[in-house]
Amino acid sequence: MRGNMSRVLSIDYGLKRIGLAHSDIGRKFAFPLKVVSSEKFFDEIDELLESIEYSTVLFGIPLRNDGSEGDLATEIRELAEKIKNTYQIEIDFIDEAMSSEAADNLIVSQDLTYEKRKKKIPDHSLQPINQIAKKQTE
Repeated sequence: MRGNMSRVLSIDYGLKRIGLAHSDIGRKFAFPLKVVSSEKFFDEIDELLESIEYSTVLFGIPLRNDGSEGDLATEIRELAEKIKNTYQIEIDFIDEAMSSEAADNLIVSQDLTYEKRKKKIPDHSLQPINQIAKKQTE
């Protein structure tokens, strides 16, 4: 690990969309980067990891109420292993079971029509992963 003076890249993996956020160099703040489609994910990761120095890639793993890993966990862990081996970077995991629900609740609370809510999903899906990244930096 390169110490506490490097960024953490956080990934909120979904089947259709993947949220990306990262910390500042001092790991005091987390910032949303973007939401990408699963088809463009590897191009985006390649560009990010080649252009910005990260010490760690943090993946959200959905945990069930009983503490067992959710359905996507195996796929996320395989993806993490691929990134670790390709870029020789440290990988870490954090429970993000409620991130999709939190994003949905945030959108619904704004009292928008269904069509307007659909357009806001990419913006708000960054909020939970931003909070995950921030918790990791504390």
